[in-house]
Amino acid sequence: MAKTTAAKTAAATKTKSASSKAPVASGKKSQTVTTSSVDELSELVVSTKVLEDEERAKSGSQNSFISLVTNRSGVIDENNPAYMKGVKLHDFVIASKKLKVSDKKQCVDATIIGMFKVYAEKKAAEKEDEMAKTVSFWNPDQAAQYPLVEGNNFERQLPSGNVLVPAHWVFLYLHDFPEIEDGLISFQGKGNSIYAQLEKLVKAESSVCTELRFSISHQGIYSERRKQTYYYPKFEIVGHNYKLTEDGKVTKTKDGTVDKEALKEILTRSKEAYEAYKNMRMVAKHSALPAPESRPALSAGKAEYAEDDSEDENLTF
Repeated sequence: MAKTTAAKTAAATKTKSASSKAPVASGKKSQTVTTSSVDELSELVVSTKVLEDEERAKSGSQNSFISLVTNRSGVIDENNPAYMKGVKLHDFVIASKKLKVSDKKQCVDATIIGMFKVYAEKKAAEKEDEMAKTVSFWNPDQAAQYPLVEGNNFERQLPSGNVLVPAHWVFLYLHDFPEIEDGLISFQGKGNSIYAQLEKLVKAESSVCTELRFSISHQGIYSERRKQTYYYPKFEIVGHNYKLTEDGKVTKTKDGTVDKEALKEILTRSKEAYEAYKNMRMVAKHSALPAPESRPALSAGKAEYAEDDSEDENLTF
């Protein structure tokens, strides 16, 4: 009996000794991460994030596109994955966030913080009943190196066969949703003429776009060519956030209801947006492509836009 007990004790001692020498499981090592290894991991994550942000910028997916709901919008189709409960025709939504941003009167309370020209790169539709797909966005300076499409004064031809189509982005401060920092309405096709009207209105009524407060509703425009009505945003001035005097002073206005903190946020976001555009950070830079030699590349100067009733994936007007 004593011998049996001694044997058991010896075996237990041997087992304990062996376990103490066994390699520590890989999961345990995370408890002893050094400061230098944390810095190394952080550097890897940050560098990867830069690349990821660049990829997102190419498709514009980093922005919260605000769209006007039409009868072609998936958000009102109960059988569509994009369906949003409670959303009605002519509401304004950010489909990517499943968020309705218009009120009960189907209006959006907003201040414009920036107005910018870009180019949408379009890939031709594979089927006749499909629309050309936007695959990325371009800065005007980069788009200018490519020639105009034959017989078209606005679109530019890429060597890949894709076409660069002029578009305009209007970034908004949403007074009812101040947490949305990148909300914008994108105008293309016929929408460019709507943008041109808005631009004239802003210039006529203010020296800086952030002075004005808008109510954005919808308007119908009948197309004789297509024999149907298309709907676009309608901008109406409902007040002023402030007034910029001739000597550069920000003064309060009688119809201004925005508080000081909100105004500071509006002006900060506006400055950041214009700096991003100026430094070509609003959309990603594209690698240089050989321009076709058949026709010279022309300047991307400002011009009026041809009437076009085309729609673009329910994201633009």
